[in-house]
Amino acid sequence: MADVFVSYARSDKARVAPLVAAIARRLARSAIDQGFDMAMTKVERYFIYLPFEHSEDRQDQALALNLIKQLGIEEWTRYALAHKAIIDRFGRFPHRNAALNRRSTADEIAHLKQSMRSF
Repeated sequence: MADVFVSYARSDKARVAPLVAAIARRLARSAIDQGFDMAMTKVERYFIYLPFEHSEDRQDQALALNLIKQLGIEEWTRYALAHKAIIDRFGRFPHRNAALNRRSTADEIAHLKQSMRSF
């Protein structure tokens, strides 16, 4: 939930977003490490795994894909694959660049013009 909240926060996103996202990943890892996710419904588990899918870290993306695949919901797996493909290609989510005060590369701009898929 914390990582989704950042999208709607009206404060300094460039400064706050990475901090809140890190907290969300830490809480999610703790829940997984303690096996709490195994007692949850698929929807609840998916929610716990989203901070990894929303991460710009390649290892987090691999973890998200692995965890989400195990849920057996094809649509969720497609979203995880789409997120991972963007991180594998760019190392970050280009659609966040403006909000995080980052310069976009020519390749990122072309990608955004070509496919304005929103997550």
